[in-house]
Amino acid sequence: MWQGAGGLGPEDGRIAFYLTDHVAHLAVQTAPVEGDLEAKIRDALTLRNAVFFDDLSCGIGGFRNELVEALWRMVWAGEVINDTLMPLRCLRQQKHSARNKLSRSRRAFRSRRTALEPGTEGRWSLFGGALRDAASVTEQQIAHATQLIERYGVLTREMVSSEGFEGGFSRIYPAYEALEESGRIRRGYFVNGLRAAQFAAPGAEDRIRETAPAQDGVDGPHPIVLAAKDLANPYGAALPWHERPDSARPARGAGARVILLSGHLIGYLNRSSDQLLTFLPTDEPERSLAQAAVIQAVGSLATDRTPAFLSTIDRLAPESTSFAKPLQAAGFVSTSRGLLHRRRGD
Repeated sequence: MWQGAGGLGPEDGRIAFYLTDHVAHLAVQTAPVEGDLEAKIRDALTLRNAVFFDDLSCGIGGFRNELVEALWRMVWAGEVINDTLMPLRCLRQQKHSARNKLSRSRRAFRSRRTALEPGTEGRWSLFGGALRDAASVTEQQIAHATQLIERYGVLTREMVSSEGFEGGFSRIYPAYEALEESGRIRRGYFVNGLRAAQFAAPGAEDRIRETAPAQDGVDGPHPIVLAAKDLANPYGAALPWHERPDSARPARGAGARVILLSGHLIGYLNRSSDQLLTFLPTDEPERSLAQAAVIQAVGSLATDRTPAFLSTIDRLAPESTSFAKPLQAAGFVSTSRGLLHRRRGD
């Protein structure tokens, strides 16, 4: 099952997936959303669980679009859930269809001769009804602690803070002590430069000692492009962002990307991927290798439909930076707004 885990604007947000037998241990029970319309929805779902939107609308009355907005405020807050993923798919399709004059979403999803508002499909219910067998606080802490260890391999205080875990590291720390005493995890100083309270899954330290060059290509290491919010990106979470002389600060925002080379941060792209910040070594030949890796990574983002475009590099016009000639040699062309690279068919 899935649960909303925070809104990102009026039509987007984060969701969490749970196996049904893990819900009681891992799901977060949220506070009710305030509002008169939300209260009516809550009362209706309490009286009749698993309700179709049309039935909900008939029972509450009022404008359907306002009811949809209130319902999704409760969804993103984690208070209301749905028995299908169709509402999420329809919301996404609606965002793409809005760019065109002809909206296909209303014609694609019809039920009982009535066009459903995108995002209202399926049956709605209160999330609290799914928690029939509530776990104890200790069981929940042990479950969250185990999940974080399995997710990261090596866990530090900074990682727990970046997860937004309620109560922070101090609340979950007793669970890690209990897991250590039972021999299920190890305590140590695995990551240099971070705080000493670090825990690791068995065998994780052996994986850390493995040599990185074994994963690199024949011609040297290859850059890796990740979403800035990806758990595999340690920067802005376990590790701080690198300082820049122009005080520009990256962020783990939705849509932003990072470029890593052998684990080191060498580039950051904003949400629209047209503004590039670089973090290159100062010495040669490392600096030239990192610059080439950034160019390779940015060029790889070009698809058959969407070109790669750079309007600024390190807050400057691309043509005025040391990247200009290497980018043009890699296939980028100058435009009135910046440098553009189109992927050509084989």
